[in-house]
Amino acid sequence: MRVLVTGGTGFIGYHLVNTLLQLNHEVTCLIRETSNIRWLESLGDPEYVYGELRNPDSLTAAVEQKDWIFHLAGIVTGVNRAHYIEVNQGGTRNLIQATARQNSGLQKFVFVSSQSAGGPTTPSRPKTEDMPDKPVTHYGESKLLAEETVLEYANTIPVSIVRPPVAYGPLDVGVQIFFQLVARGWQVKFTGPEFYLSLIYVEDLVEALLQVAAHTRATGERFYVSDNVRYSMTEIQDTIAQVMEISTHTVPLPRKLLYVPAVISECFIKLLRKPSFLNYQKIKEMTQPAWLCSAEKLQRRTGFQPQYTLSSGARKTVDWYRTHGWI
Repeated sequence: MRVLVTGGTGFIGYHLVNTLLQLNHEVTCLIRETSNIRWLESLGDPEYVYGELRNPDSLTAAVEQKDWIFHLAGIVTGVNRAHYIEVNQGGTRNLIQATARQNSGLQKFVFVSSQSAGGPTTPSRPKTEDMPDKPVTHYGESKLLAEETVLEYANTIPVSIVRPPVAYGPLDVGVQIFFQLVARGWQVKFTGPEFYLSLIYVEDLVEALLQVAAHTRATGERFYVSDNVRYSMTEIQDTIAQVMEISTHTVPLPRKLLYVPAVISECFIKLLRKPSFLNYQKIKEMTQPAWLCSAEKLQRRTGFQPQYTLSSGARKTVDWYRTHGWI
């Protein structure tokens, strides 16, 4: 297969490119002039095409004569609502318009969205595809709008949408902080009701993306993906500690205290016009009761089955972090 990957320099994108190359696909990565391709270069074989999602003319060469397109590129932090929508929805629109115009033989356009597009849940009820979408952040809203843009072209080209929850694994910097805390002998415990979430090990997520690309029964559909286990923050950190064979001390933290640094960060975001991972939107996600989703529909349509438990995935992640000096 001739495959285009946008967002290949990111955590999930890197693992997707690596797997595609191992399966002997011809892989092209859409990158910007300023992209850091250090990790992609370690894979050796992908081709590169320069382009910018906000510049439609730069996308023509990238989408031509491709069998599969995996669209992962976007922003997870933005300056304001308009910034999120400009990049995540506007960039997606430019890419799929170029695809519809230049590639009539495309076999699948897979848009990697986010669980944030569906919104949070209660601890007792995982999100499914037939439940109403209620994003609570600008990021989630922008991803939902991007999904709707993709589905506008469902009668023109074969499209599929995948909504991952929190993904973890080698090269991830999002969940890394919990590995770092445990490595130093600490755990964070939010006071009040327990916080629950779904997870997916990155190699399982990549396999789900490949299954969606290959199956015609996945065409024109949205899919949540997870390992179908409900985790509490305590269980996640306990598992990491067990894998590391480290005893930890628990630090209680009222979730409302998270708003203090977020407010300070927001002031700098507005002043400097530069996004920051620590912002009000991110704290808004963390103060929801649960982020749970069910992969049952994906399993029915494609036969996808996760291969990693939290313990086995955390072990591979810890080994990689230690090897590369990240913990």
